[in-house]
Amino acid sequence: MGTLKNFQPFLRKGSTQSKESNNHAVIYTRVSTKEQAENNLSLDTQKKYCQEFAERQKLIIRECFGGTYESAQTDERREFKNMLAFVKKHNVSNIVVYSIDRFSRSGTGAIGIIAELSKKGISVLSVTQPTDTKTSMGVFYQNIQLVFSQYDNEQRRAKCITGMKERLSRGNWVGKAPLGYCHVHDANNKPVVAISKQGELLQKSFLWKVHEHLTNTEITKRLKALGLSVSKQRLTEVFRNPFYCGIITHGLLSEPVMGSHEPLVSQEIFLKANQIVNKVPHDYKHQVVNDDLPLKRFIKCKQCGVPFTGYFVKNKGKHYYKCNNPHCKSNISKDKLHEHFRQLLNDFRIDESLIEPLKNQLQYVFEHFCKVDTSEYAVLRKRFCEIENKIQKLKERFAIGELDKTLYEQFMEKFTEEKESVAKTINSLNGGDDLADFMAYAKEVCQNLFMLWEKGSYEQKQRLQYFLFPDGLLYSKEDNLVDVLKINSIIVHKP
Repeated sequence: MGTLKNFQPFLRKGSTQSKESNNHAVIYTRVSTKEQAENNLSLDTQKKYCQEFAERQKLIIRECFGGTYESAQTDERREFKNMLAFVKKHNVSNIVVYSIDRFSRSGTGAIGIIAELSKKGISVLSVTQPTDTKTSMGVFYQNIQLVFSQYDNEQRRAKCITGMKERLSRGNWVGKAPLGYCHVHDANNKPVVAISKQGELLQKSFLWKVHEHLTNTEITKRLKALGLSVSKQRLTEVFRNPFYCGIITHGLLSEPVMGSHEPLVSQEIFLKANQIVNKVPHDYKHQVVNDDLPLKRFIKCKQCGVPFTGYFVKNKGKHYYKCNNPHCKSNISKDKLHEHFRQLLNDFRIDESLIEPLKNQLQYVFEHFCKVDTSEYAVLRKRFCEIENKIQKLKERFAIGELDKTLYEQFMEKFTEEKESVAKTINSLNGGDDLADFMAYAKEVCQNLFMLWEKGSYEQKQRLQYFLFPDGLLYSKEDNLVDVLKINSIIVHKP
């Protein structure tokens, strides 16, 4: 009779026995902007505390990554990806970060990355938020910290969007200048967008389209001969963008506005060119990413196992999902399948045993993320005082007759708006965000997962879907039912 050692070769791959942890580690540091990287000591501070933490934990530092500015809203960062590749290749079991939001602020996306690392025996260790990620509760706490980081991002984004909306509504473009335009400063040293040399060539493309009815292929060839290389797809985007006739349309605007920039062509020329481009020879429109069809590829056909794709029937004005198997006739309208998914999510909730620990952890991470950034606070206070001084001088000049009433009211309104905006930001740094509001928001999400899914973007919906049901769902046209393959242990079925 052989011993158990004789059966070692039969051990299944992926077993936990093959994932022994070691004391090797890497350090990852980052800030969000170039200005932070160049003008403060945050990166050095992060690295210092990470090294001290590693020394206390008797960890051997193999390499340091980051040390630069990388946005953590997505996980497509160069240094971040290099770090992940290194730990997987060199058998490193620990990633040390100053705080969990330095690792990622993408919420459920980061949770998925950490889960994959955990399967390979790799842990993410936070200096300021220590948790035992080898226990289910520790993993849960870390996930909450990641979700809160995403929530914090959304709060900051909302404040930024307010200012962008205001600029756009006044006809001022924000962001990168469209092809054919460049950022310059006018006589008053104010930033504006102006027509570039590329724009002068693009102007010809509109005229060729309208007067000669040239195809995009023919136009791209002419442009290339003149020194401008542009793809057919990019050219189509140009023809469909009303910015080129002086009108701004933007996702942050509810209606078009007249721009302050110089138009490339007249509105008449733009509309004629757009009519030619919009001629579509069929009734179906397919898109790789479609906000109306977030369940594409996530739902699979129960009969043949092939993922569903989607399409749009123009004459009906409706979106549909269908099995991508040409020999299968399984299909369903978007409205019906989304209703199935809503009913499915309504049958699940966060495990009750985790609610109380969740409240405690939410309070902890809320207080952690809402601490005042003293450097930013000082700059804002200085800016606030400067605006107050401008208002006082404006009043004095008006009182002695140096300014007429029209100019006085115009500048007073401008300075007052700036003062109120800075004051709101200062209040938010002082803890203006209400803990009770955040707790209420978290409770609402726990009780209504569909609400969280419905309000998210296409990418956010995809992340939430795979977070809750990692292996996707099955749809049977015969039974008109949606079946679950695998469920995340954080949620339970309602009794």
